[in-house]
Amino acid sequence: MKMGRVAMALLFAICLAVLSACDNGGRPESTPTPSSTLTSTPALTPTPPGPTITVSSSPGPSPLSATPTTLAPPDSDADGVADAEDNCAADPNSDQADGDTDGIGDACDTCPNDPNNDADGDGVCQDVDNCPNDANADQTDTDRDGLGDACDEPPPPPPPTEEPPPPPPPTDEPPAPPPTEAPLPLLPTTQLPSAPQSAYAAACQAWVDAGAPATDLEGLAACTLFAGEVCTAWLSDPSVAAGAEACALVEMLSGYTSSPPSTGPLDCRSLEGAIIVADDGQYLGVVTCNKYDVDGIFNKYGSYGSKYSSTSIWNKYGSYGGKYSADSPFNKYSSSPPQIMGTRGFVAYLSANRYAGSAVVDPLDLVLCCFGDDQSDAEYWLGLIP
Repeated sequence: MKMGRVAMALLFAICLAVLSACDNGGRPESTPTPSSTLTSTPALTPTPPGPTITVSSSPGPSPLSATPTTLAPPDSDADGVADAEDNCAADPNSDQADGDTDGIGDACDTCPNDPNNDADGDGVCQDVDNCPNDANADQTDTDRDGLGDACDEPPPPPPPTEEPPPPPPPTDEPPAPPPTEAPLPLLPTTQLPSAPQSAYAAACQAWVDAGAPATDLEGLAACTLFAGEVCTAWLSDPSVAAGAEACALVEMLSGYTSSPPSTGPLDCRSLEGAIIVADDGQYLGVVTCNKYDVDGIFNKYGSYGSKYSSTSIWNKYGSYGGKYSADSPFNKYSSSPPQIMGTRGFVAYLSANRYAGSAVVDPLDLVLCCFGDDQSDAEYWLGLIP
Protein backbone atom coordinates (compact mmCIF):
# COMPACT_ATOMS: atom_id res chain seq x y z
CA MET A 1 0.00 0.00 0.00
CA LYS A 2 2.83 2.30 0.87
CA MET A 3 4.66 1.45 -2.28
CA GLY A 4 1.58 2.21 -4.33
CA ARG A 5 1.42 5.73 -2.93
CA VAL A 6 5.04 6.34 -3.70
CA ALA A 7 4.51 5.27 -7.27
CA MET A 8 1.53 7.55 -7.64
CA ALA A 9 3.46 10.52 -6.21
CA LEU A 10 6.34 9.89 -8.62
CA LEU A 11 3.96 9.67 -11.57
CA PHE A 12 2.30 12.92 -10.53
CA ALA A 13 5.67 14.72 -10.37
CA ILE A 14 6.57 13.50 -13.84
CA CYS A 15 3.27 14.81 -15.23
CA LEU A 16 3.87 18.19 -13.63
CA ALA A 17 7.28 18.36 -15.25
CA VAL A 18 5.85 17.47 -18.66
CA LEU A 19 3.12 20.08 -18.33
CA SER A 20 5.68 22.71 -17.34
CA ALA A 21 7.73 21.88 -20.41
CA CYS A 22 4.69 22.27 -22.66
CA ASP A 23 3.94 25.71 -21.17
CA ASN A 24 7.48 26.86 -22.16
CA GLY A 25 6.90 26.28 -25.85
CA GLY A 26 8.02 22.71 -25.74
CA ARG A 27 11.39 23.64 -24.27
CA PRO A 28 11.98 22.04 -20.89
CA GLU A 29 13.36 24.42 -18.33
CA SER A 30 15.54 22.23 -16.20
CA THR A 31 15.04 18.68 -15.39
CA PRO A 32 14.15 18.59 -11.70
CA THR A 33 16.19 16.33 -9.60
CA PRO A 34 13.77 14.10 -7.75
CA SER A 35 14.38 13.65 -4.13
CA SER A 36 16.18 10.55 -3.34
CA THR A 37 14.12 10.15 -0.25
CA LEU A 38 10.54 9.22 -0.50
CA THR A 39 8.37 10.61 2.17
CA SER A 40 4.89 10.13 3.02
CA THR A 41 3.98 13.48 1.62
CA PRO A 42 0.88 12.98 -0.46
CA ALA A 43 2.25 15.04 -3.38
CA LEU A 44 5.82 15.29 -4.56
CA THR A 45 6.81 18.97 -5.17
CA PRO A 46 9.82 19.40 -7.51
CA THR A 47 12.54 21.87 -6.61
CA PRO A 48 12.41 25.00 -8.87
CA PRO A 49 15.61 25.12 -11.00
CA GLY A 50 15.87 28.95 -11.15
CA PRO A 51 14.08 31.95 -12.73
CA THR A 52 11.51 30.98 -15.32
CA ILE A 53 11.56 32.53 -18.81
CA THR A 54 8.09 32.79 -20.27
CA VAL A 55 7.81 32.97 -24.04
CA SER A 56 4.50 34.25 -25.36
CA SER A 57 2.93 32.08 -27.96
CA SER A 58 0.61 34.82 -29.20
CA PRO A 59 0.80 35.58 -32.94
CA GLY A 60 2.57 38.78 -34.21
CA PRO A 61 5.94 39.96 -35.48
CA SER A 62 8.96 39.28 -33.47
CA PRO A 63 10.34 42.40 -31.74
CA LEU A 64 13.71 41.63 -33.32
CA SER A 65 12.37 41.57 -36.88
CA ALA A 66 12.87 44.64 -39.34
CA THR A 67 11.08 45.67 -42.61
CA PRO A 68 13.61 46.17 -45.54
CA THR A 69 13.75 49.87 -46.87
CA THR A 70 14.19 50.73 -50.70
CA LEU A 71 16.39 53.93 -51.33
CA ALA A 72 14.99 56.42 -54.01
CA PRO A 73 17.39 57.59 -56.87
CA PRO A 74 18.81 61.16 -56.48
CA ASP A 75 16.63 64.08 -57.73
CA SER A 76 18.70 67.30 -57.30
CA ASP A 77 16.01 69.76 -58.45
CA ALA A 78 13.14 67.94 -56.70
CA ASP A 79 10.92 67.96 -59.78
CA GLY A 80 9.96 64.28 -59.53
CA VAL A 81 12.35 63.17 -62.29
CA ALA A 82 15.53 61.34 -61.30
CA ASP A 83 18.79 63.01 -62.19
CA ALA A 84 19.76 60.16 -64.48
CA GLU A 85 16.64 60.73 -66.58
CA ASP A 86 16.17 64.50 -66.06
CA ASN A 87 16.97 66.69 -69.15
CA CYS A 88 17.51 69.62 -66.76
CA ALA A 89 18.92 68.06 -63.61
CA ALA A 90 19.58 71.40 -61.90
CA ASP A 91 16.34 73.20 -62.95
CA PRO A 92 12.85 71.98 -61.99
CA ASN A 93 10.92 70.93 -65.08
CA SER A 94 8.56 68.12 -64.34
CA ASP A 95 7.09 68.34 -67.89
CA GLN A 96 10.57 67.69 -69.44
CA ALA A 97 9.65 70.00 -72.40
CA ASP A 98 12.32 70.04 -75.13
CA GLY A 99 11.09 72.14 -78.10
CA ASP A 100 14.12 71.63 -80.34
CA THR A 101 14.61 67.96 -79.38
CA ASP A 102 18.31 68.39 -78.66
CA GLY A 103 18.21 66.48 -75.37
CA ILE A 104 18.37 69.67 -73.27
CA GLY A 105 15.12 70.75 -71.62
CA ASP A 106 13.68 74.17 -72.42
CA ALA A 107 14.05 75.21 -68.77
CA CYS A 108 17.86 75.12 -69.02
CA ASP A 109 18.47 75.35 -72.81
CA THR A 110 20.12 78.70 -73.75
CA CYS A 111 18.84 78.19 -77.31
CA PRO A 112 15.46 76.46 -76.87
CA ASN A 113 14.64 76.71 -80.59
CA ASP A 114 18.10 75.89 -81.93
CA PRO A 115 18.95 72.18 -82.01
CA ASN A 116 22.56 73.06 -82.91
CA ASN A 117 22.91 75.38 -79.89
CA ASP A 118 24.73 78.32 -81.53
CA ALA A 119 26.96 76.32 -83.87
CA ASP A 120 29.18 79.32 -84.73
CA GLY A 121 29.71 80.20 -81.05
CA ASP A 122 29.00 83.94 -81.36
CA GLY A 123 26.45 84.07 -78.55
CA VAL A 124 23.45 84.38 -80.91
CA CYS A 125 21.17 81.36 -81.30
CA GLN A 126 21.02 79.94 -84.80
CA ASP A 127 17.26 80.48 -85.20
CA VAL A 128 17.75 84.29 -84.90
CA ASP A 129 21.36 84.57 -86.16
CA ASN A 130 21.65 86.50 -89.47
CA CYS A 131 24.86 84.55 -90.17
CA PRO A 132 24.22 81.11 -88.59
CA ASN A 133 27.49 79.62 -89.83
CA ASP A 134 29.77 82.66 -89.39
CA ALA A 135 30.56 84.21 -86.01
CA ASN A 136 29.20 87.78 -85.87
CA ALA A 137 28.17 88.75 -82.37
CA ASP A 138 27.35 92.35 -83.46
CA GLN A 139 24.87 91.10 -86.15
CA THR A 140 25.81 94.07 -88.40
CA ASP A 141 23.67 94.19 -91.57
CA THR A 142 24.67 97.30 -93.50
CA ASP A 143 22.33 96.83 -96.46
CA ARG A 144 19.46 95.57 -94.25
CA ASP A 145 18.75 92.55 -96.41
CA GLY A 146 18.53 90.09 -93.51
CA LEU A 147 22.05 88.73 -94.07
CA GLY A 148 24.85 89.89 -91.79
CA ASP A 149 27.88 91.57 -93.30
CA ALA A 150 30.02 88.61 -92.20
CA CYS A 151 28.30 86.30 -94.69
CA ASP A 152 26.69 88.71 -97.18
CA GLU A 153 28.14 88.76 -100.67
CA PRO A 154 28.32 92.16 -102.41
CA PRO A 155 25.86 92.50 -105.27
CA PRO A 156 27.35 91.50 -108.60
CA PRO A 157 27.96 94.32 -111.07
CA PRO A 158 25.46 94.57 -113.86
CA PRO A 159 26.47 92.62 -116.95
CA PRO A 160 28.15 94.80 -119.53
CA THR A 161 26.13 95.68 -122.55
CA GLU A 162 27.39 94.82 -125.95
CA GLU A 163 30.27 97.10 -126.77
CA PRO A 164 29.47 99.36 -129.70
CA PRO A 165 31.77 99.31 -132.69
CA PRO A 166 34.68 101.74 -132.56
CA PRO A 167 34.29 105.00 -134.39
CA PRO A 168 35.87 105.31 -137.81
CA PRO A 169 39.46 106.51 -137.79
CA PRO A 170 39.85 110.26 -138.14
CA THR A 171 40.79 111.67 -141.46
CA ASP A 172 43.15 114.53 -142.14
CA GLU A 173 40.31 116.59 -143.56
CA PRO A 174 38.59 118.91 -141.12
CA PRO A 175 34.90 118.32 -140.54
CA ALA A 176 32.64 120.25 -142.86
CA PRO A 177 30.84 123.19 -141.26
CA PRO A 178 27.08 123.03 -141.11
CA PRO A 179 25.33 124.42 -144.16
CA THR A 180 24.85 128.17 -144.11
CA GLU A 181 21.87 128.30 -146.42
CA ALA A 182 19.53 128.26 -143.45
CA PRO A 183 20.52 130.89 -140.91
CA LEU A 184 21.37 129.72 -137.43
CA PRO A 185 18.68 130.35 -134.83
CA LEU A 186 19.29 133.49 -132.86
CA LEU A 187 17.97 134.06 -129.38
CA PRO A 188 16.22 137.34 -128.66
CA THR A 189 18.30 139.62 -126.50
CA THR A 190 15.29 140.22 -124.28
CA GLN A 191 15.85 136.77 -122.76
CA LEU A 192 19.10 137.87 -121.12
CA PRO A 193 18.99 139.47 -117.65
CA SER A 194 21.38 142.17 -118.94
CA ALA A 195 19.75 142.56 -122.32
CA PRO A 196 19.75 144.49 -124.49
CA GLN A 197 23.18 145.59 -123.25
CA SER A 198 24.76 142.19 -123.90
CA ALA A 199 28.21 142.74 -125.37
CA TYR A 200 27.86 139.66 -127.57
CA ALA A 201 24.33 139.99 -128.98
CA ALA A 202 25.14 142.53 -131.73
CA ALA A 203 28.31 140.74 -132.88
CA CYS A 204 26.45 137.46 -132.97
CA GLN A 205 23.63 138.98 -135.02
CA ALA A 206 26.13 140.44 -137.48
CA TRP A 207 27.80 137.03 -137.83
CA VAL A 208 24.48 135.35 -138.54
CA ASP A 209 23.50 138.08 -141.02
CA ALA A 210 26.81 137.47 -142.83
CA GLY A 211 25.90 133.83 -143.39
CA ALA A 212 27.63 132.44 -140.27
CA PRO A 213 31.01 131.91 -141.96
CA ALA A 214 33.09 129.28 -140.18
CA THR A 215 36.22 131.31 -140.81
CA ASP A 216 34.92 134.24 -138.73
CA LEU A 217 36.00 132.96 -135.35
CA GLU A 218 35.16 136.20 -133.58
CA GLY A 219 31.55 136.05 -134.73
CA LEU A 220 31.38 132.37 -133.83
CA ALA A 221 32.79 133.09 -130.41
CA ALA A 222 30.33 135.96 -129.89
CA CYS A 223 27.35 133.75 -130.62
CA THR A 224 28.72 130.94 -128.45
CA LEU A 225 29.20 133.33 -125.52
CA PHE A 226 25.83 134.98 -126.10
CA ALA A 227 24.00 131.63 -126.05
CA GLY A 228 26.16 130.54 -123.12
CA GLU A 229 24.96 133.46 -121.03
CA VAL A 230 21.34 132.49 -121.60
CA CYS A 231 22.11 128.80 -121.00
CA THR A 232 23.94 129.52 -117.74
CA ALA A 233 21.12 131.77 -116.53
CA TRP A 234 18.61 129.03 -117.34
CA LEU A 235 20.58 126.38 -115.46
CA SER A 236 20.39 128.46 -112.29
CA ASP A 237 16.84 129.75 -112.96
CA PRO A 238 14.60 127.41 -114.96
CA SER A 239 12.08 130.23 -115.47
CA VAL A 240 14.41 131.94 -117.97
CA ALA A 241 12.79 131.59 -121.38
CA ALA A 242 14.61 129.94 -124.29
CA GLY A 243 17.22 128.47 -121.94
CA ALA A 244 17.00 124.98 -123.40
CA GLU A 245 17.35 126.40 -126.91
CA ALA A 246 20.38 128.38 -125.81
CA CYS A 247 22.08 125.28 -124.44
CA ALA A 248 21.29 123.42 -127.67
CA LEU A 249 22.76 126.31 -129.66
CA VAL A 250 25.92 126.19 -127.55
CA GLU A 251 26.28 122.50 -128.35
CA MET A 252 25.71 123.16 -132.04
CA LEU A 253 28.26 125.95 -132.19
CA SER A 254 30.85 123.93 -130.27
CA GLY A 255 31.26 121.68 -133.29
CA TYR A 256 31.10 124.52 -135.87
CA THR A 257 34.80 125.15 -135.99
CA SER A 258 37.38 123.33 -138.08
CA SER A 259 39.87 123.26 -135.19
CA PRO A 260 41.03 119.70 -134.33
CA PRO A 261 40.56 118.36 -130.80
CA SER A 262 43.01 119.75 -128.32
CA THR A 263 45.81 117.40 -127.35
CA GLY A 264 47.95 119.77 -125.27
CA PRO A 265 48.47 119.52 -121.52
CA LEU A 266 45.42 120.43 -119.44
CA ASP A 267 45.53 123.41 -117.11
CA CYS A 268 42.93 122.41 -114.52
CA ARG A 269 43.05 125.88 -112.97
CA SER A 270 41.23 127.21 -116.03
CA LEU A 271 38.30 124.90 -115.22
CA GLU A 272 38.11 125.72 -111.50
CA GLY A 273 34.49 126.37 -110.53
CA ALA A 274 32.93 125.15 -113.79
CA ILE A 275 29.93 122.89 -113.46
CA ILE A 276 29.29 119.51 -115.08
CA VAL A 277 25.90 118.80 -116.64
CA ALA A 278 24.84 115.44 -118.10
CA ASP A 279 23.23 115.24 -121.51
CA ASP A 280 19.86 114.61 -119.81
CA GLY A 281 20.24 117.82 -117.79
CA GLN A 282 21.35 116.21 -114.51
CA TYR A 283 23.72 118.37 -112.46
CA LEU A 284 26.89 116.36 -111.73
CA GLY A 285 28.89 118.72 -109.50
CA VAL A 286 31.71 121.25 -109.73
CA VAL A 287 35.15 120.91 -111.32
CA THR A 288 37.58 121.68 -108.51
CA CYS A 289 40.71 120.14 -107.07
CA ASN A 290 39.44 120.96 -103.56
CA LYS A 291 38.78 117.59 -101.90
CA TYR A 292 36.47 119.18 -99.32
CA ASP A 293 34.18 121.21 -101.59
CA VAL A 294 30.64 120.01 -100.87
CA ASP A 295 29.80 119.93 -104.61
CA GLY A 296 33.27 118.99 -105.79
CA ILE A 297 33.72 115.92 -107.95
CA PHE A 298 36.80 114.95 -105.94
CA ASN A 299 35.06 114.94 -102.54
CA LYS A 300 34.90 111.20 -101.95
CA TYR A 301 32.21 111.66 -99.29
CA GLY A 302 30.02 114.10 -101.24
CA SER A 303 27.07 113.55 -103.53
CA TYR A 304 29.18 114.14 -106.65
CA GLY A 305 32.41 112.42 -105.68
CA SER A 306 31.28 109.32 -103.79
CA LYS A 307 31.67 106.04 -105.61
CA TYR A 308 28.24 105.02 -104.26
CA SER A 309 26.23 108.13 -105.23
CA SER A 310 23.78 107.93 -108.13
CA THR A 311 24.79 111.46 -109.21
CA SER A 312 28.53 110.79 -109.21
CA ILE A 313 30.66 110.15 -112.27
CA TRP A 314 32.76 107.81 -110.10
CA ASN A 315 29.95 105.28 -109.54
CA LYS A 316 30.88 102.65 -112.09
CA TYR A 317 27.48 100.96 -111.68
CA GLY A 318 25.49 104.19 -112.09
CA SER A 319 24.07 105.98 -115.11
CA TYR A 320 26.81 108.64 -115.13
CA GLY A 321 29.90 106.59 -114.41
CA GLY A 322 29.52 103.26 -116.17
CA LYS A 323 31.94 102.15 -118.83
CA TYR A 324 29.11 101.57 -121.30
CA SER A 325 26.60 104.23 -120.25
CA ALA A 326 25.82 106.82 -122.94
CA ASP A 327 25.86 109.60 -120.32
CA SER A 328 29.19 108.58 -118.79
CA PRO A 329 32.48 110.43 -119.38
CA PHE A 330 34.25 107.05 -119.39
CA ASN A 331 32.40 105.63 -122.41
CA LYS A 332 34.97 105.91 -125.19
CA TYR A 333 32.30 105.78 -127.86
CA SER A 334 29.64 108.05 -126.40
CA SER A 335 28.35 110.85 -128.57
CA SER A 336 26.53 112.53 -125.66
CA PRO A 337 28.97 112.77 -122.75
CA PRO A 338 28.61 115.32 -119.92
CA GLN A 339 29.42 118.95 -120.64
CA ILE A 340 31.60 121.33 -118.67
CA MET A 341 29.86 124.69 -118.42
CA GLY A 342 31.58 127.91 -117.37
CA THR A 343 30.21 131.31 -116.49
CA ARG A 344 30.13 132.11 -120.21
CA GLY A 345 28.60 128.85 -121.32
CA PHE A 346 29.94 125.67 -122.86
CA VAL A 347 33.63 124.98 -122.22
CA ALA A 348 34.28 121.38 -123.21
CA TYR A 349 32.97 117.83 -123.12
CA LEU A 350 34.14 115.66 -120.22
CA SER A 351 34.81 112.42 -122.05
CA ALA A 352 37.29 109.68 -122.77
CA ASN A 353 36.13 109.93 -126.39
CA ARG A 354 38.52 112.50 -127.84
CA TYR A 355 36.31 112.81 -130.91
CA ALA A 356 33.17 113.78 -128.95
CA GLY A 357 33.59 117.39 -130.07
CA SER A 358 36.04 120.18 -130.75
CA ALA A 359 36.84 120.65 -127.05
CA VAL A 360 37.25 117.55 -124.92
CA VAL A 361 38.65 117.07 -121.40
CA ASP A 362 39.59 113.52 -120.58
CA PRO A 363 38.70 112.70 -116.92
CA LEU A 364 42.04 110.88 -116.68
CA ASP A 365 43.86 114.13 -117.49
CA LEU A 366 41.72 115.94 -114.92
CA VAL A 367 42.84 113.51 -112.19
CA LEU A 368 46.50 113.85 -113.14
CA CYS A 369 46.21 117.63 -113.32
CA CYS A 370 44.77 117.88 -109.80
CA PHE A 371 46.72 115.10 -108.07
CA GLY A 372 49.84 114.58 -110.12
CA ASP A 373 51.96 115.42 -107.08
CA ASP A 374 49.89 113.32 -104.62
CA GLN A 375 50.45 109.65 -105.34
CA SER A 376 47.92 108.41 -102.78
CA ASP A 377 45.03 110.52 -104.07
CA ALA A 378 45.98 109.90 -107.69
CA GLU A 379 45.93 106.13 -107.17
CA TYR A 380 42.54 106.32 -105.47
CA TRP A 381 40.81 108.24 -108.27
CA LEU A 382 42.57 106.39 -111.07
CA GLY A 383 41.41 103.16 -109.45
CA LEU A 384 37.77 104.23 -109.91
CA ILE A 385 38.08 104.69 -113.66
CA PRO A 386 36.34 101.68 -115.27
